[in-house]
Amino acid sequence: MKNRLPLALTGLLLGLTALANLILKFVNQLAAQGLLFLSLGLWLLLTAYLCLEKQDCQKQLTSLLAASTFPTYFMAMMLAPLILPLAKPYLLSIWAVGLFGHLVFLAIFSIRAKRQATWEQVYPGWFVIYVGPAAASITARAVGQLLLGQMIFYLTFLAYLVLMIALLYRLSQWPLGEQELPNMAIMAAPSSLLLLAFLQLHPFGQPVFLTLLLLLSQGFYWGTFLYLVCHIKTWFAPSFSAFTFPSVSTATALKLSLTRLRLSQNWFIGLSTFEISLATVIVVYVTLAYCLYLLRSRN
Repeated sequence: MKNRLPLALTGLLLGLTALANLILKFVNQLAAQGLLFLSLGLWLLLTAYLCLEKQDCQKQLTSLLAASTFPTYFMAMMLAPLILPLAKPYLLSIWAVGLFGHLVFLAIFSIRAKRQATWEQVYPGWFVIYVGPAAASITARAVGQLLLGQMIFYLTFLAYLVLMIALLYRLSQWPLGEQELPNMAIMAAPSSLLLLAFLQLHPFGQPVFLTLLLLLSQGFYWGTFLYLVCHIKTWFAPSFSAFTFPSVSTATALKLSLTRLRLSQNWFIGLSTFEISLATVIVVYVTLAYCLYLLRSRN
């Protein structure tokens, strides 16, 4: 391939996969099928690029910032059982490959980070590395791996608590630079990811813990979103893919949580509808902006 493909596209792949599930569940099946084909096409494109352009991929992943968000590629595979119309053994295989790939990358990243990282190189993208495996918990019941999914959930929840404290300290002492700001969007993702995992692993009861996760999810989402709206000065960069999955996962988590908690007041329903619409707009915008960016880069 002659043209360089930004590996940040893996974030958009995850966002499209999650949006396909959201649209399938709550909006329109035909639109969800379109998103499914788009996700599959992007996955095939990225997989081919990883196989054919290994040298460029290795070069892109030398940066800890870029490397920290790459496992969204594996997270998309772990969420695939939500949208792929395949038999359970095939879904389990895709899920297992995604989980194994994520854990291998986690180990490699951890070794590199221990040798190279300073506080300034600790980014919100690290949540993808250490909390990202919770994506496997969301689909663990669907592939018949409930116990493993529960173990992963509690380990990633512990990682979330430790890493959140570390990141809040890092950001208070060394704020992100302008080019790094889109990575801040990932701050909104882990609490929503864990909430989605919890909802799937525990279909009944435990409303207190569910409400706590929901408050964290909404608080970090809107706090991060408003902060970035005020500080980001550009209309697009490849790192904007970081906006997609946090928006979709937060909207999905809110919709499912309202149903579980039986909150049917108009205010809650209006907020849920707005978040679903906003997530859709964000994913569509980033997708179109990426297409324009890639077309321009060919010239």
